Amino acid sequence: MYILSKSTLNGKHKHSSSDTTITAPDPNPSDPWLFTDPFARELYRQRDLIDRLEEDIRTYVMFDGCSAPEELECKF
Repeated sequence: MYILSKSTLNGKHKHSSSDTTITAPDPNPSDPWLFTDPFARELYRQRDLIDRLEEDIRTYVMFDGCSAPEELECKF
């Protein structure tokens, strides 16, 4: 694992869009970015670490390629 980045909001960032829609209200359980702060994700991308972050999420956070049902309940 490596140092996690933390984003701060200073009013210059755009708001992120929802990961659910009216036609698809349930979050995708195989989406590795489901619980990742979009601003932190962008910081990792800028530092060319996004692939390592995704690998860590899939290895240490997700189980069998999916988020746990208990975690998905937090998205509602």
